[in-house]
Amino acid sequence: MLLPALAIDDAVDRGVGVVRKLGAIIKNKYGDNPAVLAEWTSVSHTERGPKRRSTPTAPTTTAPATAPPTPPATPSPGAAP
Repeated sequence: MLLPALAIDDAVDRGVGVVRKLGAIIKNKYGDNPAVLAEWTSVSHTERGPKRRSTPTAPTTTAPATAPPTPPATPSPGAAP
């Protein structure tokens, strides 16, 4: 993976952590206000794709079977050269 992509992933991870901490603060401060909690739930929702593996795994496939080499043809006894 390229270095800029790692930096972006790190920044996104930090941002998600901040949103979680803010969520706890919002719930403590506005726990008795369902309108504010509903708005926070709406605006704090983030979607993120699945994390990529650091080492890609190759698909496991079996090699196709190869036929054994065919021996050279031998001329039949009555054939002309």
